[in-house]
Amino acid sequence: MNFKAKKTLLAAVTPVLVLISIATNAQKPKYDSNQFQNLLIPDGKPTVFSDWGAWHSYSFAVKNNQIGGFVGPYLIESENELVADAALRFMPIEKTDTLVPKKLADITQTYLPGRIQQAYTLAQLTIEQTLEFVSNRSAVIRYTIKNNASESRQLTMQWVGGFDKKYSIAANGNSIEIYNDKKVKKIAIEYLGLSTVKSAINTANNSYTMLLGKVITLKPNQAISFYIRQSHFINARDAALHKQPTSIHTEQVFAANKMRWDGYINKALSKQTQWLQNEEYRRTVVKAIVTLMVNWRSAAGDLKHDGILPQINSYDGFWAWDSWKHAAACALFNPKLGEANMEAMFDYQDKYGMVSDCVFTDKSRNNDRDSKPPLAAWAAWKLYTETKDLTFLKRIFPKLVKYHEWWYKYRDHDKNGLCEFGATDGTLEAAAWESGMDNAVRYDGCKMIKNVEGAWSLDQESVDLNAFLYDEKLTLAKMMKVLGDAREKTYLTKAAKLKELINKTMFNTATGFYFDVKLDDKHQIDLMGSEGWDPLWAGVATQEQAKAVSVVMADEKKFNTYMPLPTFQADHKLFSPVRGYWRGPVWLDQVYFGIDGLRKYGYNDFADKLLLKTITHGEGILGTGQFRENYNPLNGDGLNVKNFSWAAAHIILLLCDK
Repeated sequence: MNFKAKKTLLAAVTPVLVLISIATNAQKPKYDSNQFQNLLIPDGKPTVFSDWGAWHSYSFAVKNNQIGGFVGPYLIESENELVADAALRFMPIEKTDTLVPKKLADITQTYLPGRIQQAYTLAQLTIEQTLEFVSNRSAVIRYTIKNNASESRQLTMQWVGGFDKKYSIAANGNSIEIYNDKKVKKIAIEYLGLSTVKSAINTANNSYTMLLGKVITLKPNQAISFYIRQSHFINARDAALHKQPTSIHTEQVFAANKMRWDGYINKALSKQTQWLQNEEYRRTVVKAIVTLMVNWRSAAGDLKHDGILPQINSYDGFWAWDSWKHAAACALFNPKLGEANMEAMFDYQDKYGMVSDCVFTDKSRNNDRDSKPPLAAWAAWKLYTETKDLTFLKRIFPKLVKYHEWWYKYRDHDKNGLCEFGATDGTLEAAAWESGMDNAVRYDGCKMIKNVEGAWSLDQESVDLNAFLYDEKLTLAKMMKVLGDAREKTYLTKAAKLKELINKTMFNTATGFYFDVKLDDKHQIDLMGSEGWDPLWAGVATQEQAKAVSVVMADEKKFNTYMPLPTFQADHKLFSPVRGYWRGPVWLDQVYFGIDGLRKYGYNDFADKLLLKTITHGEGILGTGQFRENYNPLNGDGLNVKNFSWAAAHIILLLCDK
């Protein structure tokens, strides 16, 4: 339900309002975000909701005592801690009656791109509340009441809530402030309006009540709106940096928010691909965009740029190759966020060129034991081709070159031009993490070899690593051409040599597949995994080699499973489709590399068939389910965490990118 709300009299202007003036004379967008309702409603319940990179989130009421409010806030920097089951409930009063339904069945809850809503009709009043984020620290809830009766009504506006007892509650003017046990203000709940509110704190059960200072008279068929802002801050410094304005043009901010979301959706769906002709696939793309935006976090603490978490419930930092994948997808609908996500990682590039595995709001938690596969140049070029943002390219380019050269200085043990994954601490665990495929079968029995102080390699040259480095050489050469860098020819020459070396050393003519190679005697490790088709994605393979690899990928006993392209061959005794993590489950990034690689060699029909099997057989990819971290290749069941960002990112790339 949508009601024409009475505009607030608040006066301050927020930067986001620029969006309104820009689009005043713009053509009406083809797709309206209101078309895409309830894309993330598993089992009738929504996932958590967040936006604008805020570090808090909300979800729908799932208990009767939560009706009249949204569950939350969840504090994401505290591993998604729920600080209140019902922090803010709207419970208007008429005479002595509190007007709120008693059963969940009596309310309607709707999840839309960029906003969530709850609505009900009771005692001839229709009440709707809409929650939208208006900044990277604040959400605003609009409460709209419409009188459906034939006579006027007199109502008292009331809000109630309570918090976990480790938090303390204080009233401050029109605000309720929530402090942690260190006396740091974490949450502010503020009535936005010219009227005053009266607040009462109940210390016995750590709850509060807010009453509007005047009784509201509603005439027949009249609707009126009220606004509450909820803000969350990481720490005292964060609260000082993100001081919220005392007032905002609320309805204009809401209009700008919808315009922003319409922009995301229309930018992505404007891509001319066959898949976007299908409404169900368009809805899947929008669901993927929503997933990434829910996982967006803004600069905070020691994180100097915005970025995207792998997943909102289980992670509170940015990971390197996740970030490259998120950035590549963001290029298609929100490139500025993609640029920021890359820079958040390069903010911690060390003096040698290494990029950390992961970074956090507290930099003492950053993992500098290892890096991640080199896909940064690929992502940066995706962004540049969409935006032509030369400023960004100039800024990121020298960092990309330094990162690329780092691999050859610190991860090429025998200096033969083929690199190995490794670690700074000499542990096999960190080296496996650096590959991104933490427990892949190909690393069983590996040993570590010291290169120089602080740099160790696996005793194994990995085909995916070197394929990615080949792609980086070509991509950096493209950047050099744009920037007028004289090293373009040198990088192209090095790429040609690397291509020859990979094909000579790592391709097996008998099996028609690419394999990792042991350092000691250069024998190939006869284990087929998803790394074996990365040379197609990178353009390393010859046409004949690509044909051979495609035959292996088409084998139903190995990779063309019910949900295709598992990370390890399905006919091997060590294949583990459920608990294997990287020893059998399907990961959508590896599916993307395989399908995109096939397309580069003209195998479009086969690529289309694999893509259709992927999106139709993977649980929750279509419809209202959630993207999963990985999937069971034998039946398509979703595995591990839900709302996984790079799964969403690669759905966008698979369906929208040419």
